[in-house]
Amino acid sequence: MTVTKPHPTLFHRIFRSVWYLFVILLVLAAVAISLIRVFFPELGTFREDVERLASEALGHPVRITEFDARLVGITPTFIFRDIRLVDENGEDLVRFDEARIGLAVIASLLDMKPVPDEVSVSGLDLSIIRHRDGSLSLE
Repeated sequence: MTVTKPHPTLFHRIFRSVWYLFVILLVLAAVAISLIRVFFPELGTFREDVERLASEALGHPVRITEFDARLVGITPTFIFRDIRLVDENGEDLVRFDEARIGLAVIASLLDMKPVPDEVSVSGLDLSIIRHRDGSLSLE
């Protein structure tokens, strides 16, 4: 006597396909997160490039003593230490000890550009001077 297995129904085939797809995506996500955790700290080697981009954006030379990148959970966080915005004579206009910028992952992916989620600055050393004519300047 021969026993035949019943053919899987359409529901079972769809369910199995969705399950396999889910497992594959889960494994790919784990591999991607592992690779990001390995290579993300290496972004700190691009300190000069970050200084150049910040200088172009702000219109004044920016000096960063230390630049680090970390993953806090799944949030990429950039840490800048001893940041100085200097004038053309090399004098400090603005100085602060540390700045942290966390990126909103989902919003950055949707907008196709970096979107800050959290920005914190500590150790700010800034003087705002109001001149007799009412104008302001930074020292």
